[in-house]
Amino acid sequence: MVNVRFSFIWKPMSNYLGFPHDFQPSILSKQIGKQQNSFKDLFSTLNSIVETNECIEQFGEIHGNVTVEQNEEKQLLLRGLKHRKHGIVDWNSISKDISIKGITEIGTQFHLFQTFTNNSESSSILYGYVCAPCNTIIRHVHKWSSNLIEIANENNFTLTLNAGDRVYELKVEFENNAFEVFHGQNWDFQNTVYLCRFTLNGKCGYGIMEIGAKRLGQNPLPEQKSLPQVTEPAIKRCDKLVVPFKDILCQSSKFVGGKGSSLAMMTSIAYTSWKQRQVRTTARLEVNGKFRHLPFL
Repeated sequence: MVNVRFSFIWKPMSNYLGFPHDFQPSILSKQIGKQQNSFKDLFSTLNSIVETNECIEQFGEIHGNVTVEQNEEKQLLLRGLKHRKHGIVDWNSISKDISIKGITEIGTQFHLFQTFTNNSESSSILYGYVCAPCNTIIRHVHKWSSNLIEIANENNFTLTLNAGDRVYELKVEFENNAFEVFHGQNWDFQNTVYLCRFTLNGKCGYGIMEIGAKRLGQNPLPEQKSLPQVTEPAIKRCDKLVVPFKDILCQSSKFVGGKGSSLAMMTSIAYTSWKQRQVRTTARLEVNGKFRHLPFL
């Protein structure tokens, strides 16, 4: 175990981009049209792709101080991508995927990915975008020289992209360092992360390339203890202004907000699964209750 103390501040360098809400409809239609499914399976394929990849992303940088053990405090500046999935990821629904994230020396940022669902080997989405440096201009990739899956096993490769009204040439060179990350209930999904050097239209940069697939062979890690998956209750109406943590209403983000509902669900898990009877109880102000009081503040 290593003791680390840090304090960071996040500074955004782009607007948020949500998938699939900010996805250009023409690109999505072209991707869905390539699926080798019957018409009746088309919508199930679309729903599977959307549910698997639904997320929000934002490029930016974190800066602050970090101290490891008793060593001298150091300042740190990192640029990268903040990625947040919607809800709990169902790793069993993904058969394989590949993702390339990078930033150049002038601040141009890009993210390219391809994901295959479990519907069939042909059910995939190929998507990417390029973000101008320190700007809100986001150019969606609408033409590729080749699929990412086809070139993923090559050590070095070049990819040509058409994004917006621009043409980009991306050269990828792998570093020697790589590490593995395991996901899922029984660590069944394996991500291999490669450190890479990029050249985008002649500008050097750095980033990572992730290749994910179903794990083959023996489980390298101890199996996780099974805990019940807590989902938000389907509640349409709440007339209370203050909701106790133990109330089922407090697990609905619709009424108490995301942080309040998350705390309530974690409290529920700790109380029922870990038998932690001394869980701190409190109350949350219902969201609509705040707005009811706004005219009087």
